[in-house]
Amino acid sequence: MKHIIILGDGMADWPVKSLGDKTLLQYAKTPYMDKLARMGRNGRLITVAEGFHPGSEVANMSVLGYNLPKVYEGRGPLEAASIGVDLKPGEMAMRCNLICVEGDILKNHSSGHISTEEADVLIQYLQEKLGNDRVRFHTGVQYRHLLVIKGGNKELDCTPPHDVPLKPFRPLMVKPLVPEAQETADRMIGVRFRPCAISAYTKVPVYEFNNCRVDTSLFLSLFADFNSERLAEKEDEIERLNYIEEYLLGKLNCLNNIDKQFIYVAEYIRMTNGMVPVNKLLDKVCLSQRQFERQFKNLTGMTPKMFSSITRFSLSEKYLRLHPNESLFSVALDCGYYDHSHLIREFKRFGGASPQALMSNLYTISPLFPYYLCTPKKV
Repeated sequence: MKHIIILGDGMADWPVKSLGDKTLLQYAKTPYMDKLARMGRNGRLITVAEGFHPGSEVANMSVLGYNLPKVYEGRGPLEAASIGVDLKPGEMAMRCNLICVEGDILKNHSSGHISTEEADVLIQYLQEKLGNDRVRFHTGVQYRHLLVIKGGNKELDCTPPHDVPLKPFRPLMVKPLVPEAQETADRMIGVRFRPCAISAYTKVPVYEFNNCRVDTSLFLSLFADFNSERLAEKEDEIERLNYIEEYLLGKLNCLNNIDKQFIYVAEYIRMTNGMVPVNKLLDKVCLSQRQFERQFKNLTGMTPKMFSSITRFSLSEKYLRLHPNESLFSVALDCGYYDHSHLIREFKRFGGASPQALMSNLYTISPLFPYYLCTPKKV
């Protein structure tokens, strides 16, 4: 016998005063739902087992008759099954959401309603840069994707992004529930350096790191005495992040000495939103233009002109988000472009889409691409 299960997902609601303190479902006319209720048997079913969070994957598995305490492993295996990824013994699957952040705030859980085609570009980028024999990224649908970690420990505290809109995201990062899960949780921590800063920790020119995964052997002086056991003792994510930050700052005193004038120049470009011509920057340093450009590229990974272009693009992208109805001509002039044609070319060059696509919510520039690590993208 075949059965059809119809789940009214998301029907819980708050009473609306203008509807006589009824919810939308209570107020709605539902003749067919009423007919099904009259013809069937009614009752209450506890779909969220004790100790489980009230999520749709928990409730759906309960309705289908699964013994959650015995088989539940989160959304990951369900996501894998839905996109046809076979999990091997010892592999841990995690739902991988693309989100949108603004500053320290989780702006939305859907990355601006990103399309599957656009999301695939980001997931493939993650796979190329972070994937290896232990870690794999798989494209799913829209903002919902899959992360598979070989040998990962499943005892993790993960917060679904859709449960915490407009909340600070840092306190919600992955945390281990048991000491054995610390190594897996630590894989979720990243360090982002300001322009020039990474140069203090390596003698390799930074431009050689562009768009590639770098072996930590290049940073032996940085990690040689790092105490991972002490990191594991920290009780929460904030303490671990603070420990890593204190460690890195402490190492600055005994590592490479970066010429402070280049730090000043990089910050000056940022403060002026990339609107200063390169020849004006030469007034800030005591070098020829060729020497200046070569050393700047060694320290930041790109030429001063490219750095300025990406900084200006970042400004225009943020400006358009705040003023979506502004004319492109006005935006171009306010952001230091000669005309709106130049602005459009830069959007396609660095973002892969036109400003119009961005404003119509057809495209979302992901925070996964920090502007000082971007490289031009062919379109």
